[in-house]
Amino acid sequence: MKNNPYVGPRPYEREDRRNFYGRQREARDLTSLILAERVVLFYAPSGAGKTSLLNAQVIPALEENDFNVLPTTRVGSELPPEIDPDDVENVFVFSALMGLGGGEAPAEALLGHTLLSFLRQHCLEEDAPDYKPPIVIFDQFEEILTTHRERWQDARGFFEQMRDALRGMPTLGVVLAMREDHVAGLDPYAPLLPRRLRARFRMERLDRKGALEAVKRPAQEAGCPFDPGVAERLVDDLCRIKVAVRGQQTSVLGPFVEPVQLQVVCHRLWENLPEQEDNAIQWEEVEEFGNID
Repeated sequence: MKNNPYVGPRPYEREDRRNFYGRQREARDLTSLILAERVVLFYAPSGAGKTSLLNAQVIPALEENDFNVLPTTRVGSELPPEIDPDDVENVFVFSALMGLGGGEAPAEALLGHTLLSFLRQHCLEEDAPDYKPPIVIFDQFEEILTTHRERWQDARGFFEQMRDALRGMPTLGVVLAMREDHVAGLDPYAPLLPRRLRARFRMERLDRKGALEAVKRPAQEAGCPFDPGVAERLVDDLCRIKVAVRGQQTSVLGPFVEPVQLQVVCHRLWENLPEQEDNAIQWEEVEEFGNID
């Protein structure tokens, strides 16, 4: 079938927004928190879909609220080959600036910039007619703890520069998105940030209700819905986890679904449906084309 409404193994992008389902409450609550706080720590288990939620729901919602959301950036990128590491004052800041610049400026032009100086250069003054408060989103922020370990001392300097940027730009907002198993590693730096980084939002793994919506709604909107009960059976299979009972391996229904597995299965199913398909998706087609294993 053409016009596949499922994204497969990649994260959702902004253009996939109309097919993003199952996380409306999280999107609403996280957006509200970002609107209310200067710095928000957004964390979740690995694979829960943080990047997709930001791309497909939160960033568009912030822009609809007249915020200037800068390009999402990361702090753990490798330095370009033309850059001498000895010329980089802070490797985490430099990585962030490369992302914020969107690849438009030569890497050499970023040397010597701080977060504050870069943002002031690339954001309008507050008294400008078209001014919109800027928001910087750092994705995969656990990289400040896991990458560039030979420059680990730069981590504190990064947070000091973030503090200076927040002080120098009173309307600046910051979102730190990271895996929850690394959250405790930020504790030494929390005193440098507003409210000691207490504004936090935890996203749980995708539950059965959200998974069912993520399976059913894209197909329904694309004009090829699931036959009654078929999506429910598919989600039950996606929820299954293996356990040992009296020494024997068996499977039981778990509370969560892996979003990537859901998208991969549904994407493959849709790709293999007959092009002339104009009826509801049957369980036999799920068994044939949407193999969960």
